[in-house]
Amino acid sequence: MELLGQLGIDWRLLVAQIVNFLILLGVLYRFLYRPVLSHLEERTARIEKSLSEAKRIEVQAREADEARIQLIAEARKEVQVISEKAAKEAEVLRKKMVDDARREAERIVESGKVQLEMHKEVILKDVRREVTGLIVSATQHILGDVMDENIDASIVKSALRKVGRA
Repeated sequence: MELLGQLGIDWRLLVAQIVNFLILLGVLYRFLYRPVLSHLEERTARIEKSLSEAKRIEVQAREADEARIQLIAEARKEVQVISEKAAKEAEVLRKKMVDDARREAERIVESGKVQLEMHKEVILKDVRREVTGLIVSATQHILGDVMDENIDASIVKSALRKVGRA
């Protein structure tokens, strides 16, 4: 202790300062260090929770993105299948419409042929009747009363045969 005295250090003052330092250290530990330490631990826990939550959200986002990509791919496949099906149905419908139109055209042509044939028959009958009448009147006019009815009928039939061939 004498050594401390020679250095100009009072040992009682030194002990009092050590006690004051220990009291200050205890007070700081109790009122400052513990709250700061607990606050840091809470903050660390919140940060770790936030990081784990961020990782979870990132994983969910990746899974959602993959699901979205898969849904888009499936939708594209469905669209392609639907468009192919629609194209096939359109082709079948087009063929059916063409066949129906062809059948209708054939029916119209056949109907026209039948009507034309009927008109032809009617016109031919009218022409024969008219020609017969003309032949009879021309024959009567030319031959007058010279001919009898048998000769008259044979001339008419002969003229009709010639007209029928023409």
